[in-house]
Formats: sequence, structure tokens, C-alpha cells
Amino acid sequence: MKTFSGDSEVANLEQAIGQYFTYLAVMSRNYPDRVLYIAVHEDIFTDVFEEEPLGKLILEDYKIPLLVFNPKWEIIVRWILWNNTDR
Repeated sequence: MKTFSGDSEVANLEQAIGQYFTYLAVMSRNYPDRVLYIAVHEDIFTDVFEEEPLGKLILEDYKIPLLVFNPKWEIIVRWILWNNTDR
């Protein structure tokens, strides 16, 4: 789960994407049937992946699965799973 707690949303995004692809490299070999998600707070999703042009671009180009949650209510508010057969 990413907190995006640093000073720069772009730097946080870079770190999250780097971690995602590092974990994906390992998981795809050891657990090929599992899907790896980035879990983000719904406010971060709005700020980084809907309003930030770079976040939108990365999400669309790399089709990273996201799990968007509301920590106050402790619920998942959105699942974003892409058809990754075109990678």
C-alpha cells in the first residue's frame, strides 16, 4: 500500500512505479497466476491518477492494476484491472 507521504507527488509516483515493477518481476516468475496491484487512498488516486497528467499517462500506458480504498470506512471503493494481454 502506497502512502504518497513525501513532498512531491511525482517523486512518490516514481517510487511507487519502480517498486511495482520490481515486485512484478519476482511475482510473475513465482506466482504467475496472481495479479499485483498498487493500493492507494482514494484522495491520492484523484490527485495523482485522475488530475496529474503524468499519473494518467503512466496508468494508461503501463496499465497498472490499482486498488483504491477509503481508510476511514475501511472499504475498497474501486478496482482497476486492465486487460494486460496487449503488453
